[in-house]
Amino acid sequence: MPKAKNSDREIAHDYCSCGEYLYSVTEERIRVARGRRVTVYLKKRELEITCPHCNKEIKVKF
Repeated sequence: MPKAKNSDREIAHDYCSCGEYLYSVTEERIRVARGRRVTVYLKKRELEITCPHCNKEIKVKF
């Protein structure tokens, strides 16, 4: 499964061609706890994200 960062909004270090940082607020995630460590995984391996700056749709694969 694709791994997400600690923040629920971050998906990876992916940027649009205009330089805007891409994130997804609505994507479903799974949280897995092992001891004190919690890992967050994305449910899908590919997301379509609309850039908030230029409104371009971008496919992000993991």
